Amino acid sequence: IVSMVITSSIVFLVPNIKRTKAGESSAAKLLRFKRLDLLGVTVFTASLILFIFAVTSGSIDGWGSANVIAPLIISVVLMVLFFIWEARLPESYAALPPKMWQYENFTILTVISLIPFMWWGSIFPLFAWLDELVYGWSAINTAAHFLPIGLGIFPILPLAMGLQSKLRLKWVILIGFVLQLAGTLLLPFGNSKERYWRFVFPGFLLGTAGSGLIYATTNIALLAVTPSSVSGIVSAVFSCVLQTGGATGVAIVTSIQTSVQGSHGGPNGFAGRAAGLWFLVAMIATMMVLFLVFMKDTVGPVDPTAPPPHLEYEMNESAREQSA
Repeated sequence: IVSMVITSSIVFLVPNIKRTKAGESSAAKLLRFKRLDLLGVTVFTASLILFIFAVTSGSIDGWGSANVIAPLIISVVLMVLFFIWEARLPESYAALPPKMWQYENFTILTVISLIPFMWWGSIFPLFAWLDELVYGWSAINTAAHFLPIGLGIFPILPLAMGLQSKLRLKWVILIGFVLQLAGTLLLPFGNSKERYWRFVFPGFLLGTAGSGLIYATTNIALLAVTPSSVSGIVSAVFSCVLQTGGATGVAIVTSIQTSVQGSHGGPNGFAGRAAGLWFLVAMIATMMVLFLVFMKDTVGPVDPTAPPPHLEYEMNESAREQSA
């Protein structure tokens, strides 16, 4: 129902802007079509799908089975081919031009962008199944226990803006990592409904606060370290990495949970879920260390409410013309 409402709103409210010029030749249309880089996007998507399939199949078919090894190897090969293909294309045609990785801090900021959606995407299935299937809570009761995640994000966004205007962005993101790590460390100990308020509730609050801080600040930092001419590519890369983090996080955590609970407590036990949560702890800690080592402290403070540099320049030029 929600999807239908959104789709209908898009159909009726989004203006239909024609991108083609009157009298545009067939050659010009073909040139614009080539810039979509359909082959590169298809190869990347296939690689990601095969990787997720291999990871999720590992706990079911066994990590040594052909159903796991074959798609895993193919996914790696396809990912390598994707980057080779992107390097061979002209920059104006490539979905991800190689020059993007040359911008200072772009690579490490892209890598840590995996974390926010990985945390959110993994936490929900882990605890939703626990609450409903093991504790026997209703859907409404389960949703109420997730409110700290949903409501906790609201004060974080204005807080992020305030911190970004006062501190360099490296330290704002680091604060997010500390909060996220602290919250995730509490969750493996929430192995009963009696421990919800002592461990799960503060874990949800701290974890979502850290994830929100990383999400909001990494987005700003990526745009700050790259020129405005590639802002569209930067935004697309950021969105893609976020979704990739969410998908792979769910796949890996679910696979770990299924593997562990097979010999430790079964699906109604907490051992498998705890193992998945400890993986998240290790992943966050690793990303935090990599971030501290490779992120150069050269970005910020910034004013999130200020217009982008190119837009500010255009506004100043327009003001000069009007005054003249």
